[in-house]
Parts: sequence; C-alpha cells; structure tokens
Amino acid sequence: MKTTITFIFPVVLAMLVFVSWRDAVAQSKSGEAINWFNVGVTESDVNKKITAYQKAIALDPSFVEAYYNLGILYRRHNNYENAEQFLNKALTVNPDRLKKDLKLQILYELASTQEKLGKNSEAEQNLRAAKSMANSNDVRTAMTLELGRLLIDQGRYGEAVAELKNGQSLGAASPRQQSEFQRLLDIAGTEIEMQRLLLAAEKAKSSGNLEEARKLLTQVKAKKPQDKTVDALLAAVEASEQAASRQDASEALYEQAQQESDAGNLETAIAIYEALLKQNPNFADARTEMEAARKQLARNQVKERLEIEYSTGLRMMKEHDWTGAILAFEKILDVESNYRDTRSQLNKARKSFERESTESTVARYYAEGIEAMQRNDMGDALAAFEKVRSIKPNYRDTATLLAEIESTLRVKPETEVPAMSAASLDSLYEIAVEAYKLQDWMPAVLTFEKLQLLQPDYKDVPERLLRARTNLNFVEQARTTPAAANGHSAFFYVGIVAVVMLPLVGMVLLSPTTRARFYLLQGNNVAAVRLYERMLSRRPSQMWIYPRLANLYLALGRTDKQALEIFKSVLELNLAIRRRDEISSIVAQNVISESRTDLDAIKTLEKALEMERRKNPN
Repeated sequence: MKTTITFIFPVVLAMLVFVSWRDAVAQSKSGEAINWFNVGVTESDVNKKITAYQKAIALDPSFVEAYYNLGILYRRHNNYENAEQFLNKALTVNPDRLKKDLKLQILYELASTQEKLGKNSEAEQNLRAAKSMANSNDVRTAMTLELGRLLIDQGRYGEAVAELKNGQSLGAASPRQQSEFQRLLDIAGTEIEMQRLLLAAEKAKSSGNLEEARKLLTQVKAKKPQDKTVDALLAAVEASEQAASRQDASEALYEQAQQESDAGNLETAIAIYEALLKQNPNFADARTEMEAARKQLARNQVKERLEIEYSTGLRMMKEHDWTGAILAFEKILDVESNYRDTRSQLNKARKSFERESTESTVARYYAEGIEAMQRNDMGDALAAFEKVRSIKPNYRDTATLLAEIESTLRVKPETEVPAMSAASLDSLYEIAVEAYKLQDWMPAVLTFEKLQLLQPDYKDVPERLLRARTNLNFVEQARTTPAAANGHSAFFYVGIVAVVMLPLVGMVLLSPTTRARFYLLQGNNVAAVRLYERMLSRRPSQMWIYPRLANLYLALGRTDKQALEIFKSVLELNLAIRRRDEISSIVAQNVISESRTDLDAIKTLEKALEMERRKNPN
C-alpha cells in the first residue's frame, strides 16, 4: 500500500541559509586549480564545465568545492550515479577542511541524489545527519519536512507522522511549509486509516462477517479507486457473499472466473481460478479451465510480441538497417513459420544486406591492394586483388592491376638470385608442398617465395604461392599463438629455418615484414610487436599494420594505453578484423572505467551498446 510522493520542494535549498553551488568560495592551495574552478562556474557549455572541474581536481585532488560542483552538475543532468560519486568525494576527501554549512548542503544533495537511485536507507541516514547539523529551526524544519516525505514514500506512515509533528513543533515553518506539513500529515493519516480498515476487513472476512468486510473495503476503495489489491479483495468478498447466499462459494468463484474469461480478462480469470482452487482444489473442471486460460493468455502475448517484432522489422527495412530487420524477422519465424509475409520480407532484407556487404567487402579488399602496392608489398597486393576478382571480376581496374603485379613478380634480376642445383630446388619444393598440405601457411609462403626468387618459373610455384598467401591472409588476423601441426612442428620448423632462412639472411631478412612473420613463426609475439610498432611509428598511414598489432595485443592480453590506441584506431577506421566484438568490449569498458563524457567516448559507448543489442536482441 505504499504511496509515492513526488519531490515537493525543488527549491528547498533556496529557502535555507546555504552557500549556493555557484557561489561556493573555492579553497585550494593551487592557484591554477582555482582558475579552472572559476572557469567551470562561469562556463555555460556543460561539457566544458565538466572538463574545467576535472582539471581543477587533477591539480588539487582535495578540492572539495570542485567535487561538489561537479556532483551538482551531474545531478542537474540526471546522471545520478556520477552525482553520488562526486558528492561522496566532496564529503570525504578533506573532512577537516569542510565547513559546516557546506557539509550540511552536501549531505542534503547527496540524500536527494541517493533517493533518486532508490537508496532510501542511505538517503535517510544522510538526511538525518544533515538535520542534526542544522543550527537553526528554519533549517531543521525544512529537513524534517523532507524526512517526513521520504518516510511516507517508503510506506513508513507512523514514523512519518511522528517526524512531521516534531517539525511542526519547532514553530519555524513558513506558511508554505505549514501547508506542506499538513498535506503530508493528511496523506500519512489517510494511509494509516486505510491500513486499519484493510486489517479490520481481513479480520471480518476471516470470521465470516462478509457484509462488514465489504463495507470496510468499500470505504478503502472510495479513497483509493485505482488500488488493484483492494479491487481483488473486494471482488473476493463480494464473490464469497454471493456464494454464501447460494450456499456455494466455490460455484460463485467459478462463475466469476468464467465471466472474466469470456470478457477477455484472462489475468483476472486466472487469479480467480487460483483462489477457487486454493479453497477447493478439485472443484469441477476449474483446473482445466485455468490451464486453458493460461495457454490463451500465452498465445495472446506471443501474438503481441510477433506484431511488435514485425513492426520493428518493417521499420528497420525503411531505415536500411538490414541486420536489425533480419534479426526481427528471424525471431518471428522461429516462433511462427507462416506469420503474415515475414518470410518474403526476410528474403528482401537478406538480399539487400548481401548486396551492400558485397560492395563494402570488395571496396575494402581493393583499398588493401592499393595500399600494398604503395608500400611495394606485391605479395599482399596480389592476394588482395585476387579476392576482389573472385567476388566481382570486373570491379574497377582490378584486371589491369593484377596483370601489372604479376608482371612485376615475374621480373627478378638474375644477380639477386643465388645459383642452386636442381636437386636442391626439388628438395626445397618438397618441403614447401609438405607445409602446404599441413596448412602451415607461413612456412609454405616463405619456402615458395624462396623458390620463386631462385627460379621464378619453377614447376607450379607461382600458383601455389598465390593460394598459400591468400590462405595466410585469411587466417593471419585470427592467429594468436603459433600452433604445432599434428606433431610435425618442431622438426618441420627447424628444417624450414635451416633450408629456407639461412641462404636468405642477407636478402630476405632485410624486409621488416618478413622478419615480423619469422618472429610469429617462432612464437616470439613480443619481438613481432616491437617490430610492427617501429614500422607504424615510421609510417603511421600503413593501415595493414593496425589489425596485426591489435591481434598481437589481444594474444598478449595487453590493454595498456598503447594497445587501447591501436584498438580504437581499428574501430574508428573500420578495418577488417575478426575479433572486432572483443576489441569493442575492451574499448567500451575502458571508456566506462574512466567515466569519460567527451563526444568521442559517448560515440564509442553507443557503438558498443548497439553491437551488444544486435548480438543479444532479447
């Protein structure tokens, strides 16, 4: 029977002799901190105010007034969690320097904020502490009024009456406060009377005096016409009265349940059936009827949910949010396979999604190929443009670029390639093919590259190298630590290093990209990270480095500042990476832990929350 009382004095503090949050005298040993505090007071832009107060706190971590103003600012913008945090900080950061008037004001604001958060116990404790500090009856009167309202809001009407009468006895209430005291006392008194009447009605009903119970409940209903509990009690009493007149209480309840069910009031009907079965568990077919009503209610609820999902799917289609539309329509079909034209709409959404997805994928691979050509990495460029051609053969000038790259790869100065016997070439080829069969793409690529350097047209090396590179590019983003290949890894990798790498020390290892791959092959992720970081510091525009660094940071469990910057760059540049959800979660958690309020952080949180919503639509 709790009664919710809205906030009755939004200007209570204006009636008290407090220091206004705008006019609080800043006390800090840091002149620069005071300057930033003053900027926060005068600035009109909310984000700039927050930044100014945060800078003041950074310069003086014990700056009570800055914490207080920041808490008030968050409270005024309904960010009650942050408001509570900073108001608590203002209260505890430097208690020896906290003036009594300011402490009283902080306690009041903190209590009001905690009440918004539903922390009634903490709110009451702080409000009582503020009241005990008040040095005038005016302030005590206002605090008592607030405390009485809080107690009423919790349904503690007897305590509220005692508190409010105590406040009236102080004799310092203004006419407005006197009116409010009386209003709250009337509310509490009414609730106490209602409780008394309900208790008496329950007692009368239990003793069989149904007429008296009905009269008492009717009085309560006149005061509280919207109270569902009273309606249910009154309905039960009236049903019992009718049953008593017919000497069949169970029949009366059954009849009422049937009527409610026929009228479509299934929840009420179920409640009455439950009451009937509680009195008479085996009455007629009441249990069967109740289960039928429950099933019908469930069907109605399912129908409502399907209609909501269908409307959502249509709206997503209009907004070109194909993923959202697909999820909505799929949820409908999981429940009802022939619901309206859902399947047709789903097919439309999927085709639209595939069309847009194909275009964006081709564009991304094309851009990767251009970037690889710019950094003179013809192997990566070839793999990227092959992906473009496999998806959309006539896309832009892909055919021309592929021909140019293949021509470049075939032309190698003879002076760069050391002479090697046919037997050695055959041995090297067998090693490469074995790696290819084991799907150890990195050793396969390195060995085929060695062969191509030694003899460009040797057997089917160009075709195998292309396929190995393509497979490597697909799996390289997902690799965390090099895995052994069915027990062959130790011996096999030693053979690869001995046969492939030693002759190329003066030539291949000069390439940073190759060295990084070699470190990954060895399982030396730390060395690979250092090399990629140096490469990125020299050429920050190399987009292909960001996803590789991000995957390595994830493998090493790094979430430091450097790792977070790379994670953010991958998300902001929309670079291709398989573990995007994991990276989004890490970035979002970092934003939350820092309590950032800048626009970029908010956008990052919104992207993360949208992704979570799409992953878990229920």
